[in-house]
Amino acid sequence: MQREGLVEVKEIEKGVDALVSVQMLHPAVRSHTAVKPTVSAPVLEYQPPVVRELYCITAHVLELFLPLKKGTPLPANEVRRTVRDYVKSKQLDAGRGSVKIDATLAKATGIKEQALTKWDELMAGLLSHMTASTELVFADGTSRLIKTRIDPIQMQVFTRSGNKKVTLVSNLEAFGFVLPTLAQECQRAVAASCGVTRSAGASHDQLMLQGDQTHFMAKLLIEKYGLPKKYLDGADKALNKKK
Repeated sequence: MQREGLVEVKEIEKGVDALVSVQMLHPAVRSHTAVKPTVSAPVLEYQPPVVRELYCITAHVLELFLPLKKGTPLPANEVRRTVRDYVKSKQLDAGRGSVKIDATLAKATGIKEQALTKWDELMAGLLSHMTASTELVFADGTSRLIKTRIDPIQMQVFTRSGNKKVTLVSNLEAFGFVLPTLAQECQRAVAASCGVTRSAGASHDQLMLQGDQTHFMAKLLIEKYGLPKKYLDGADKALNKKK
């Protein structure tokens, strides 16, 4: 760099050179652009998906919901509102909480035409002829529609050789959990072996923890990650269990 005129170096004593000046007006210095350090994106805390129980329109009930198409998912309150509007428009309200079944309602509910039916029976028949579905809306805005009711997370404790207990946690991936990452967190928290496995007959990977860790898992999923209790089998029992 001394040859290019960028810096000046002098020998201050025998065998010792020192940098005595830098030419800040040198073109190479003036044209230099500092590179900004990259900042890693913050790691977002896991948020469980919003779970909505829906009913998809089938061929049996399609006429009742026109102009909507077959397969359209609807929440139960919207299904109920549509039926009430239909009953009112066709003057099928028989009073005292009863509805007179016409041909369209008979096809949609499986109830005999001309029968007088209570509202609860009418809705039960109608919903049984629709496809019970589940919509998962994740924190990043993406959503997934499953044409069935989603199974809750299950925790099971097994005793293995040497009277050692292990806890298997199933269906975590359905709620957006990344099992290897969760396994690392659990292992640090309980100071016990934890990994990803798949037991015989299981269709998806499971989390396996050494010992009875149902109390720990219930607190982690419900209290830290905000998972609603209804989506964790045995949640109350596990939370009330002594450590």
